[in-house]
Amino acid sequence: VFACAWEDGTRALFPVLKSRQLGGLACGYQSGPAGCYGGWLCRNGLSAERVGQMTAWIRARFDNLVWRINPFAGECASGGAATGLRPDSTEVICLEEYADPDACLCRYRPSVRNKIHKAQRAGLRVRPADRLADWRAYYRLYEQALVRWGPRAGSRYGWELFRLLYEQCGRAEIRLWVVTDRDDRIAGGNLNFYFGRHCVEWHAAFDEAYFSRGVRNFLVHHLIQDAQRRGCRWYDFNPSGPHDGTRRFKQAFGTRSLPAPVWVRQEISLPLRVLQQARRVAGGLKRRVFVATE
Repeated sequence: VFACAWEDGTRALFPVLKSRQLGGLACGYQSGPAGCYGGWLCRNGLSAERVGQMTAWIRARFDNLVWRINPFAGECASGGAATGLRPDSTEVICLEEYADPDACLCRYRPSVRNKIHKAQRAGLRVRPADRLADWRAYYRLYEQALVRWGPRAGSRYGWELFRLLYEQCGRAEIRLWVVTDRDDRIAGGNLNFYFGRHCVEWHAAFDEAYFSRGVRNFLVHHLIQDAQRRGCRWYDFNPSGPHDGTRRFKQAFGTRSLPAPVWVRQEISLPLRVLQQARRVAGGLKRRVFVATE
C-alpha cells in the first residue's frame, strides 16, 4: 500500500498488487485484483485539484501499472487518467428502480423468465454455502469448468484462495450461494461480495448438466432479489472483459452499462524492452525447433 499525504493532514492510500516480470528485472503493478475496480482510498474524498495531484503522483511513481477505473467513484472515476485508457464496461442493476423484489422480473428478457420458471419446476433451490464441504463441491465444479473453457479461461485460481475466503465467510461481506437439486446435489454457485449498499458478483461455476434447467438464470434472479431485501442499491455483475457471450447473458437481466475502462501504463526502459523482445524471439525459435523434431 502506497500513501500520498498533504500538508493539512489529508492522506490517500493507493493499494496495489506487485508482480515480478522479466525474471525479476522489472516489476508490474495492478490496482484492483482479478480485473476488478481499483483506485485510491481517502476518508473524506479529494477535491478536483487534488484528484489531479494524486494522478500526477501515481504517474511519477508507477511505470508499469494496470488500473481498472471504478465507475462508482464519482469525480474520481477517471482519476485524470485521460491517456492510456482501454474502453470497457460493467453491467449493473439499480435496485432502487424496483418497488419490490418481484418487480425486476418485468425487465428480464422473456428467455430469462422462461429459464427461471423451468428451474422452479425442476425443483432447484438456493442456499448459502455454510460448510467447507459445500465450498469443495463448488471448487470441483470450477475445475470442471476450467477444462471445459480451455484456453478461453480468463483466469485460474487455486483451492487455497477459496479456502481462505471460506474462513472469512462468517462476515456478511462474503457469501457463496449454491443451487441444489431435489437430492441436495450442488449444481452450481455464485461467490458475491457485499459492501454497504453494493452487491457484486465475483465468481461463478456450474455443472453443465444443469444448464438446460436454467440453473444460472435461476440463481442470479434469487441473488438480485436477496440484494434488494438487504437494502442494496446496486447489483453489479462486474466487467466481462473480452467475453461477449458473458456480457450478453448479463444484459438479458435488463442491466445498464457503466464505463469501467482500464488504464494501462507500460513504460519499460530500453534495455528491458530489448531483453523482452529477445525472450519472445527465443521462445518462438524454441517452439519451431520443438515442432520440427517431433
